[in-house]
Amino acid sequence: MSGLALDAWWPLLLLPLAVLPLLRSGQDRLVYPWLPLLPSDPLSRISDWLIRGLASAAMLALILALAGPHLPEEIEPTTVEAVQVMLVVDRSRSMGDDFEQGSPYRRYEKAREMMHEIVSRRPDNLYGVIGFSTAPLRAIRPTGNTDAVRAAIDAATDRGLTLTEVAAPLVQALDSFHGHAGASERVILLVSDGELGVDGQHAVRLRLWSRDAGVRLHWLRFPSPSDDVVGRPSGWQTREAEGIHFPTVMGSLEVPTREVWANEEDAVDQVLAGLDALETGPVPMQQVSPRRELDRPLYIAAGLLLFALVGLRSMELER
Repeated sequence: MSGLALDAWWPLLLLPLAVLPLLRSGQDRLVYPWLPLLPSDPLSRISDWLIRGLASAAMLALILALAGPHLPEEIEPTTVEAVQVMLVVDRSRSMGDDFEQGSPYRRYEKAREMMHEIVSRRPDNLYGVIGFSTAPLRAIRPTGNTDAVRAAIDAATDRGLTLTEVAAPLVQALDSFHGHAGASERVILLVSDGELGVDGQHAVRLRLWSRDAGVRLHWLRFPSPSDDVVGRPSGWQTREAEGIHFPTVMGSLEVPTREVWANEEDAVDQVLAGLDALETGPVPMQQVSPRRELDRPLYIAAGLLLFALVGLRSMELER
């Protein structure tokens, strides 16, 4: 456990002010012609010191809260037994079309639902997320924090740009496994429709990178009216003749591949069966404990003390 830290030290210079309420009476003075006329009043003496203490404690809490006390973030190395899965999610315009004819879902909405189900049913795996259209956008590296993974999935399953470039996000997914060495299997789960293509140069690059990384490529494929279209990478109008249909590229990769059609009733079960068939292994990870803010409890305590102070002051006699 790390020690307490502060956002700013200058509010601590105000700490001596918390002594001021203790130096004077906590009640207003009332004038009497002769003090022996007054009976002994221990309750007033107690309330007097109580008012002083409440005021001093409230000032102390406010000053400490202004300093921004917190417990810093902690990173602890750990090891988990899991399969590492990178979700590479297509967010091009075609994913905004209907999932199927007459379906109330868009493709990206169905993709979001299916990925949430995969993560919920297999929370022990490590998941990373990359969204892409014309360029990849990595949301999160492989992690066991399922809440963060679900948030990344929600961010990745949204409308993107018109064209699609699939080679770059796949290469980035391969790169995401760097620094996560271990004995577990590594899987890239591509979530996309069939409107994908790769130019010749990227196809060769992808083949070399995937072979050297030792990964498996699984494709959760959404049906598309143009599944047989020649690939459309960024700038495809000027390179249409060079485009290579992605299933052709997928078949040429020297890695184990698997294709599951998303419109099949047991599509999620098939994806999970493919992951369950793989061997888990120890993966070194970093367990991150987020920074804990302590100023809010101090502000709440100061508010309660001031509320009690106002209540005591309201019971005083003015004459």
